[in-house]
Amino acid sequence: MIVRALAAALLAALAVAGCGPERPPAPAAMPLRPAVSSAADWLERHQDVEGAFRIRTFRRRCTDASCDSLGVAEAADACFTGLGAVLLSRARPPREAAATRAIRAIADWTAADGTISSPQDRNDKKYVAYNQAAGVLALVEGVRSGVPGAKEALARAFPVLAALSRKATTDDSVGIMVVALAAAGPLAGDPEGKASDAALLDLEKIPCQIEVWIRGGADPAVKGWRHSACISAIACLRPPVPADARAHLLSLPPRLSRADYYEWWYGAQALARDPDPGALAWRERCAEYLTDLQETKGCARGSFAPIDRWSYSGGRLYATIFPGLALAAIADAGTGERK
Repeated sequence: MIVRALAAALLAALAVAGCGPERPPAPAAMPLRPAVSSAADWLERHQDVEGAFRIRTFRRRCTDASCDSLGVAEAADACFTGLGAVLLSRARPPREAAATRAIRAIADWTAADGTISSPQDRNDKKYVAYNQAAGVLALVEGVRSGVPGAKEALARAFPVLAALSRKATTDDSVGIMVVALAAAGPLAGDPEGKASDAALLDLEKIPCQIEVWIRGGADPAVKGWRHSACISAIACLRPPVPADARAHLLSLPPRLSRADYYEWWYGAQALARDPDPGALAWRERCAEYLTDLQETKGCARGSFAPIDRWSYSGGRLYATIFPGLALAAIADAGTGERK
């Protein structure tokens, strides 16, 4: 079944399942593993006592003024904490203590009704899809590593995420929700992938909606290309890869003039195991840009320059987590390690 196959591919892309096909070498002579470790170190230094990563408080742990760019997405604590936990787990060696603290925070924030949100964000629904999906991804890590409370929290959170995914329209948050559903299904009483089936059927409709938006929406050069690339990146995980979606993604290589760490994260997952020369060139360019953008001095060392189109929203937390995860995907493609 095509939907089941996509779910399996998504699991492999995030390395929450077993080994996939033979992977091509990672870009040569690029210090990708040290870059991922350095990003994880920056996160660990800026983790609060609860285990969380918060825009509103991370600078309290700074030792100098180099960690600028706070961002405005103050209601996304669970998103940054959840994905931060995933990045800490992807470092080699994993930052197990810091990852466990973050996963425990997510488990504590999972309400009786399954909603994942920090107490400060409980009444703010702006980032509810991102908070829920990222929280579920962290709980998946927690179940696999035996973090107390993670299994019970995942059982509550999974149905909420499934319901949220059915409400998505042109919002590319559907991408991260599908990824999280596919990862969590086998651990949350959905081994047949019924929830991801339903979400993916809705996902089938979104490219058409987005193409209409590109043709007729306001300022498509700013918005349309990005959303279309994210959806195409997800579509590229379907075996066999749809030629039009793959070609579209490869036609949008990483460029500093339109830097988008969120899009690059999707692209790194989609193309990590693609042996095509165009995919290799995409990975090499992405890795080169990101390693060049990683800070090397002061308290900010290990984080990434907040210069992309969404850094105004997520600030330095966002601008470190997504590049770190993208580099981990590219690095692991060449080593056979789990991402």
